[in-house]
Amino acid sequence: MSNDPSAHCRLLPLNQLAALNLKAAGRTVDPVRLPVFQLMAWGLSNGSGAAVKDLELARQSLFKIGRYFLPMTEVRQLVYDADRVYFPGRTEAAQGKLREATALLNKIGAAGGKSLDQAVTEVVVKIEVLEHSIATGSPQVAKEMRSLGEKVNLMILKGDLVLTGMTFPPGE
Repeated sequence: MSNDPSAHCRLLPLNQLAALNLKAAGRTVDPVRLPVFQLMAWGLSNGSGAAVKDLELARQSLFKIGRYFLPMTEVRQLVYDADRVYFPGRTEAAQGKLREATALLNKIGAAGGKSLDQAVTEVVVKIEVLEHSIATGSPQVAKEMRSLGEKVNLMILKGDLVLTGMTFPPGE
């Protein structure tokens, strides 16, 4: 996964066309913000307040997708992969997948506020307990894997609740 969650969006025809329009208008394309949002902001700079608010809501939604929902979906896949490789006896591969999931979760937690960090920490603790169970050969591994998978699924399904009150700075 790219470090820039919106990198793939820049290649979409809509953003390519917006970048061309910005250049044609003599504007410099900002490498951080998506061109379509730059074009809207430029076009709305003298526009109505409602349109500017809608633009900000769209930008916030895009960041929630890129900074939370996509990485959490990747965490879910890593947890499922750990489960899939553990039971044929590939414990090291399973632990590697869980370490990758932990690293992504820590990155997600660092990007948000206190409530997001707390929610992510709960999952990280579950992963640590599971890693210990795997290392010791505990018979509880299957139960803990299932519980971890359910927790990650719940965090994705309840993402809007987890992200309540979280906003991304305008410069991002």
